[in-house]
Amino acid sequence: MSIVGAMPESLQPEREQLHRVLGSDAFRHSASLRHLLAYLGEKSLLTPAEDVKEYTIGIEACGKPQSYDPQKDASVRVQVGRLRQKLQDYYQKDGLEDPILLDLPKGRFTVLFRARPAASVEVNPIRKRLSAAVASVRSASRLTLLLVALLVLALTWAGIL
Repeated sequence: MSIVGAMPESLQPEREQLHRVLGSDAFRHSASLRHLLAYLGEKSLLTPAEDVKEYTIGIEACGKPQSYDPQKDASVRVQVGRLRQKLQDYYQKDGLEDPILLDLPKGRFTVLFRARPAASVEVNPIRKRLSAAVASVRSASRLTLLLVALLVLALTWAGIL
């Protein structure tokens, strides 16, 4: 399914971003979401003014039969919801410094390609360090809690408590 062949040169950065996201760790173990994002991303790049219909996505991207009825089968909406979450996960971890953001607004089936605001690019190194610090505090807190629990258990076992 490659509909990207006729893509204009001016969309090369968006196309590269789409491929960067598709090749990321966030999407590595989810072939169905990777396939869905590739389909929606390429369709959105080729015809940005058209919102892809749920029925079309079901037939062309999800392998549904011609008898597929989106009113009775919500599986496409569920997959798109999972895709939105996966994109959020990607941009909170691997994509912190990506220059282009892929957005899949609720209620739509079109991927929007947006330039990252300049201010957020400058803040990202700080956000990364803050996230690492919070993670190590959480880890230390869990270790402290575990040690206290073991101490209470040992004291209870020894008959002191």
